[in-house]
Amino acid sequence: MNQGIHTLDLLVWMLGPARRVTARSAVLAHERIEVEDTLTALVEFGSGALATVHATTAAYPGLAARLQIMGTRGSAIIEHGELRCLHLAGAGTGDDGHGLGATAAAGAEVGDMGLHGTANQVDAPDPELSLDATVDASGHARQYAALADDIRLGRRHRVTIADAVATLTVIEAIYRSAATGRPVDIVGPAG
Repeated sequence: MNQGIHTLDLLVWMLGPARRVTARSAVLAHERIEVEDTLTALVEFGSGALATVHATTAAYPGLAARLQIMGTRGSAIIEHGELRCLHLAGAGTGDDGHGLGATAAAGAEVGDMGLHGTANQVDAPDPELSLDATVDASGHARQYAALADDIRLGRRHRVTIADAVATLTVIEAIYRSAATGRPVDIVGPAG
């Protein structure tokens, strides 16, 4: 699962407690490796939301981590921690809901193009294609700095032990499902 745990952590934070997982894993591209290099999981949340997680070290390096969220009131695509696309219901249609303000704030040209038009979509500028496969550790550095500040100032940290246990419970269930080939119900802390 490698770095996929971070995306899974974000999903648990956003979607709440997970209740069941179904997973498959394989070694597809690496020889002499003791863990999977490819993992796919379906995570069912208590809210009824479904998430698919695909994590691999078998792909050519340098691709951004990508999170896509689709719902009845809109969709968003986040790559490398940055919002790349925001598609909201009501944006550009005169609807006074969150869609219009969020779309305008994201810099889109807002016009009334109807439900099937493009006024309710925001595409971020295309980032330059990078073939650099180096790892950016700036996010980790910010997290450690925030933790150090919280300890020094006596504040409660934003991420709790319960948050970590919830994500670890889902990860453990994913590995059990991949090992057995069966869905695994999650009992206990999972969000």
